[in-house]
Amino acid sequence: MVDHAKLKECWLAVQNDGDRKSFDRIYLATWRTLYSYAWSRTHDEDVSKDMVQDVFVKLWNKRSTINIRDYVIAYLMTSLKNQLIDYFYKEDRNNTVVQRAYYLMEMVVKQDELGLSYERAEEILQEEMEKMPGNMRQSLQLRLENYDVKEIAQTLNLADQTVSNLLSEAKKRLRKDLPKRFENYNNIHSFTFIYFVYQLLINS
Repeated sequence: MVDHAKLKECWLAVQNDGDRKSFDRIYLATWRTLYSYAWSRTHDEDVSKDMVQDVFVKLWNKRSTINIRDYVIAYLMTSLKNQLIDYFYKEDRNNTVVQRAYYLMEMVVKQDELGLSYERAEEILQEEMEKMPGNMRQSLQLRLENYDVKEIAQTLNLADQTVSNLLSEAKKRLRKDLPKRFENYNNIHSFTFIYFVYQLLINS
């Protein structure tokens, strides 16, 4: 069991004095918890180890500027979740944008507080897409399946710029209309889902 008071004491020694032994104590007390969480999300031992290592490297390198007000383990877990979000933005291309967005939301929202199933989230998005003109809907559908602009253009026999314009307008419509469709669900969590969908569409 993590001794939060002891960890905070160790952290103060690290931050104020650069105490390496205290840093090692923090590592030994928390690395297994962090690794287990990373592995439960990635199911990749090497990736999980690298993420945990990066968390501690950043903690040490930025020790003089980091402000940990509450629990040290909470700070470390937040840092790890940020690593996971970056990982899934960049690496998880086998799942659709909607699947990835929902998975990312699960990482930042407690499971028993989601209040929104993946199936319902996907259903709402598909209903909004049905309101779009044919080429716009088809372009967005392919984008959600991780096709890039050039691949969409080739598939639909459209110019690259036409596809870019269609996707830009589709994103504007989703940004405007999706929040209204999630009004009956937890606002914070629904906003989180919408945010991840939008960011994945932009950055994928």
